[in-house]
Amino acid sequence: MSVRKQIERLVAKKKKELVSWEERLASFHAEIARLKGQIEGQEELLQLLPRDLPRTKDKVTLKPGSVMARAHTYLRGRGSPAHVREIIQGIGDEETPKSVRVVASQLNSYFKEGRYFTRPLPNTFGLREFSLDDQQEQSSNGKPDGGPA
Repeated sequence: MSVRKQIERLVAKKKKELVSWEERLASFHAEIARLKGQIEGQEELLQLLPRDLPRTKDKVTLKPGSVMARAHTYLRGRGSPAHVREIIQGIGDEETPKSVRVVASQLNSYFKEGRYFTRPLPNTFGLREFSLDDQQEQSSNGKPDGGPA
């Protein structure tokens, strides 16, 4: 076989390989365009929604018997926010500097995630449902302070 024929076969083979890669590239471009369209639609939807949707009173999914579940139950029974020391006493745990740090840290992590607890003052925690109840009362009264119209 002549050198010329070998090179022609090699060129033909490379052209087929190029076509294959171009087809793959086209399918990747189509997939990218589809994903960009989905992202754009979802971003438009996000702009229509408020920044922070009010959470409904979900069933508590904290581990039963855990410190956080007991703190949640205590605060719900109390009906208002409490300092971390009051919470520890209210759930029947021993109040030590370490327990105060641990419980405050756990409550704070839930607060930062926007789950279950609020922090109206330093080391003072309440329940998100308290603030939701206040918001609902204010909107039903039509006045921010909840007073008569």
